[in-house]
Amino acid sequence: EHSTFTRQAVTISSAGCPPSRYNNNNHTATMAEEDDVTSIAVCEFFAKCFLSLDPPESLSELSDGVVMFQALSEISMDHFDPTSITHEAGDNWALKAANLRKLVRNLQDYYHEELNKDAD
Repeated sequence: EHSTFTRQAVTISSAGCPPSRYNNNNHTATMAEEDDVTSIAVCEFFAKCFLSLDPPESLSELSDGVVMFQALSEISMDHFDPTSITHEAGDNWALKAANLRKLVRNLQDYYHEELNKDAD
């Protein structure tokens, strides 16, 4: 059994997450629980949509752009080659920022070249 949190019109189940973190009663989520549920939902999205990835376990694992590059490389390796960025940025904010800038630039190129749209 997994508890269910309701946030506005969206219901998110804690299935696939450690049941010890939740009680088995339905309840209204507190702010911290809503943040936790959002984190779980984002991580589950990556796990279910991009099967070749090691899914992130927390939102902090998305802060360097590596997981996003890996996910988007399944859509277009030409635009999102994960070997073109730094994978071991650690706590180095400059390397993380460089990865994220490249991600945004490549997204803009993808929109323009493949979708014939401006990314503005």
